[in-house]
Amino acid sequence: MLTVRREFLGNISCLDDDDESFIIAFWHNQVLALSYVFERRVCEKSTGMASKSRDGQMISDIMMSRGFSVIRGSAQRKKKDKGGAVAFIKSLKVLREANKLMCIVPDGPRGPIYEAQPGAVMLAVKSKKKLVPIGARYSAAFKLPTWDKLYIPLPFSKMTVEFGEFLEFAENSEENNEKFTEHLNKVSQLK
Repeated sequence: MLTVRREFLGNISCLDDDDESFIIAFWHNQVLALSYVFERRVCEKSTGMASKSRDGQMISDIMMSRGFSVIRGSAQRKKKDKGGAVAFIKSLKVLREANKLMCIVPDGPRGPIYEAQPGAVMLAVKSKKKLVPIGARYSAAFKLPTWDKLYIPLPFSKMTVEFGEFLEFAENSEENNEKFTEHLNKVSQLK
C-alpha cells in the first residue's frame, strides 16, 4: 500500500479540525485501502468500528497497527446480540471529545453491499456531529470474490479519495438514510 499514489478531492478540513469531531463513513469494500491512506497523525485521532468476527479481528489488527483506536461490535442479526448497542454508546463517548474522527462502514459487516444501515445517521443525530461520506477509486485494483467485493489497490496504482458534502441530520429517518446513501454512492461514483 505504500507505493499507491494518493489524491484527495473535496473538503478535507475534517482531517485537520482541532476543535470539532466528525463521523466519516465509507463502504465496507474500501476499508482496507482507506486504513492505509491517511497520515499517522490522522490515524491516531481516529477510532474505527469493527465486528467481533474473525474478519473484524483482522481489520482491527490492521487499523491498530496504523494508530487507530478500535471499538468492537456490530448490528444485531437474527436476534443475536453482536455488541452493536455497546459499540454505539462507546462511539458517542468518542464523539464528545474534540478533534476525533469516528470511522464507520454503514453497509457492514454483512451487507447488503452499498446499502447504508440506519446506524450512521442515528449516530449523527444522537451525537449532533457532521457525517462525512468518503469514496475511494483506484486506477488499478484487485477485487476479492467476497460479499462486499473488497478492493485491494495494486502497487504503483493511484487512489483518489473524495470527501463529500458534510451532512447534518436532525432526525433518524428512512428518508435521511436514503439521502446519506445517495451522497456516499456519489463520492464513490457508483450512481
